[in-house]
Formats: sequence, C-alpha cells, structure tokens
Amino acid sequence: MRLTFGLESRLLAAFTVALVLVALLTVSTWRLVNAASEAAAWVVRTQTVLNHLAHIRTQTVLIELHTQSFRLSGDPARLAERNASIAQRQALLQQLGQDVADDTAQQARWAALTDVIAQRLRISRQVEHLRQTQGMEAANAYVATAALQATRERAHGLMTAMEDHERDLLARHTRDQMASHQRMFWAWVVLSGGLLALFVFTHVVMRRQLRRLQASRQALADSEDSLATTLHSIGDGVLATDTAGRITRMNRVAEQLTGWSQAQAQGRPVEEVFC
Repeated sequence: MRLTFGLESRLLAAFTVALVLVALLTVSTWRLVNAASEAAAWVVRTQTVLNHLAHIRTQTVLIELHTQSFRLSGDPARLAERNASIAQRQALLQQLGQDVADDTAQQARWAALTDVIAQRLRISRQVEHLRQTQGMEAANAYVATAALQATRERAHGLMTAMEDHERDLLARHTRDQMASHQRMFWAWVVLSGGLLALFVFTHVVMRRQLRRLQASRQALADSEDSLATTLHSIGDGVLATDTAGRITRMNRVAEQLTGWSQAQAQGRPVEEVFC
C-alpha cells in the first residue's frame, strides 16, 4: 500500500510539472510567433510609408516641372500633366495619413506636410492664372517673389524627417524582436531541458518501483511456499480461512479428517467442510 501510494504521488507530481512545462512551452511558442508577426507587420508598414513618401517626392517634382514648363511655354498640355500629378499626389497623401494615424509624431509631420503642399499648390495656381491672364513676365515676376524655395525646403525636410522616423522605428523594433527571440530561445531551451529531465526522472522512478514490485511479489511467493511447507508438515489437521470464513488452505491431515480435498474445499464455508 505504501509503495503504491508513493508511486501514485510521484507520478501525479511529475504529471503536474509536465503540464506546467508544456503550458510554458506553448506560451513561449505563441509569444515567438506573435513577435514575428508583429515584426513583419512593422516591416510592411514602414515599407508602405517609405514607398508613399518616395512617390510623393516624385509627384512634387513633376508638378514643379510641369508648372515651370507651362510658365515658359504656355502649353495647356503641361497643365493637364500637372493636374494629373496633383491628383496622384493627393491620393498618396491621404494614404500616408492613414498609414501614420497611430503615430502622434508622424501625424503632426503629415499635417505640416499637407499644409506646405497646399501652400505650394496655391503658388502654382497663381502662376497659372498670371500666365494665362497677364503673360509670362507677370508670372515670372510673381515666381521671383513667391516663397518657392522656402516651401520646397520645408516640404523635403518634413518628408526626410518622416522617413528617418520610420527607419528608426523599424531598427528599434528589429532590436527588440531579436532580444525577445533570444530570451524566448533560452527559455525554450530551459523548459525543454526541464521536460526532458522530468521524463527521465519518471522513467527511473517507474523502473525502480517495478523492481520493488517484482521483489515484493517474489518475497510473497517465497512466503507462500514456506507457509505451504509448514502447513503440510504439521501433524494436526489445520484449516485456514479468509475473513468471510471461506477455506483458503488445508493440510493433508485436514483432508483426511474432513474427507474433502484442498481443491474441493477451496472457497467453501468452513461450516460446510468441517462439521
């Protein structure tokens, strides 16, 4: 009974520890997968923002070139090209605003960039108006006094700041992800080692208990043989019963006295066999 209780308690403890380790391994694996997914999302987000900024730069340069070309030539085709670039840039600006909506600093830069671009667009519209109504000299005179250079530098400075911010965020998240992966890796190694050690411990305990059980069975068998030998060597008739009064053993003298053999009397009430 004591051996059985000890074995059951040890197995229960080992099973509980194994469940805890498996749960910790599951959590660690989930965190690794979640960190990888988060890092991938940041890469996609950063690349999207950088891509939109690059296209906005391109469309801004094209708008300036088309406006300047119209100012010099007066060709309406240049205005159509400029307006197409303006529409594309506006769509890119709206997408960029959605991309950085969760970043307060980037959202402030985006708002400032939108204001500067709107200011430059008003200058472009005024150049168009003067060129169409008063000619190239009036348009050139306005360009000479307009804040083209200041707004250009302001717009490019804001876009550069947004690009640098996105790259810094990506680098920081990459470092954090690598550090998290290292921590999770070592945690996984430790937990896996603990689980393996637990399995080895359980195997050793089981083998030890099995050897003890075999030794106990052998001792019981030897005791049974010794008891049988002792019982049959007694000169008097001897009957042995269980707690219910049913015959479990009897020697040869008892067989002669009762007229029942051991096989016939086995399991019968003692009152039935011995009158």
